[in-house]
Amino acid sequence: KNMAGAFAVAEEYKTNIKGASILLVDDVATTLATLQAAAQVLKSASAKTVFAVVLARVYLNDTS
Repeated sequence: KNMAGAFAVAEEYKTNIKGASILLVDDVATTLATLQAAAQVLKSASAKTVFAVVLARVYLNDTS
């Protein structure tokens, strides 16, 4: 669940990302933490927009 620091943009790709619109694709999303962490890193690298497509969404049963 804690995806902090899981993703980074390599220096050689930063110029490609700056101002770009990027599409993230995830096969199965549960907490959305992976997509959020990846999008945050891309936005920090100056991506113009980050979109996400999820093929399947799993909802956890909250019994609290």
